[in-house]
Amino acid sequence: VHPKVRNHFEMFKNNQKGSYILFENAILFENGFDNLCDYIITVTTPLEERVKRVQLRDGLGEKQILDRVQHQWTDEQKVKKSDFVINNMDIVATKKRVFEIHSQLLKFIEINKN
Repeated sequence: VHPKVRNHFEMFKNNQKGSYILFENAILFENGFDNLCDYIITVTTPLEERVKRVQLRDGLGEKQILDRVQHQWTDEQKVKKSDFVINNMDIVATKKRVFEIHSQLLKFIEINKN
């Protein structure tokens, strides 16, 4: 699956015209996909809240969710390798942080054009 995801992303990326694109991937570092990215944004949420959200979204039990989480890097590991971090607990603060990051990315793009 992962080589196909990589190939699909490369084809998608090559056909985009926007200033930048986002590649959402829950296991970005675990699969080595971070080397496809110029910048890394990690979104964090406390584990208890993540479990609640996945239960609501997917109807999975806590054990199933925690089994998946065991195979993922910790937030701390991801944050160390990230350029930006969003703490996704409060929607107002999250939106503010997203706009800040967007502005910074646009500045980086402008600087790198010259």
